[in-house]
Amino acid sequence: LGLGAGPALAAAPNPKFKLKPGAEGKLCIDCHGGQLQKTLEKPFVHTPVKARACTGCHNPHAADHGKLLARAGDEACASCHANVVPAKPVSSHPVIKEKGCVSCHDPHASSVKNVLVKPEAELCAGCHKPVVEAAAKAKFRHRPVTEGCGACHDPHGSAVAPGILKAAEPALCLGCHKTS
Repeated sequence: LGLGAGPALAAAPNPKFKLKPGAEGKLCIDCHGGQLQKTLEKPFVHTPVKARACTGCHNPHAADHGKLLARAGDEACASCHANVVPAKPVSSHPVIKEKGCVSCHDPHASSVKNVLVKPEAELCAGCHKPVVEAAAKAKFRHRPVTEGCGACHDPHGSAVAPGILKAAEPALCLGCHKTS
């Protein structure tokens, strides 16, 4: 998802829109340059934004969806990130279905890895405040808690375990706690 700042990748023109070679992001920047330039200065820029491949998500002429999105919000994300949410989840993260990708991710760029809108702990605390506060106040913390929620949980859903865990118990625990 998010990559560090650096030179933009060359964008191939989208033949669907019959743009001249090299026009892909240049035309967009002509009008959206000020705000887009600030976006491109953030440390984690979404790959298609870095490549100036605006028409991968947006239709430059007209669209049935807000912000000239070529597809409805999460469908635009799924066109590249289809395997992020398990097809047959054992457990799902409700925020994915209820609020969609942009409730946690900025589709353009962020100051936070994985183009998250906030740091992981702060983001999770938005919905799971009692758990995050209790962990922060605890005298003794389980090491994965100090590493962040993503150490044990897959925020998009789990194909293998309840509670959006990355692995079923006890296998999850045995990944760190060896029995011999």
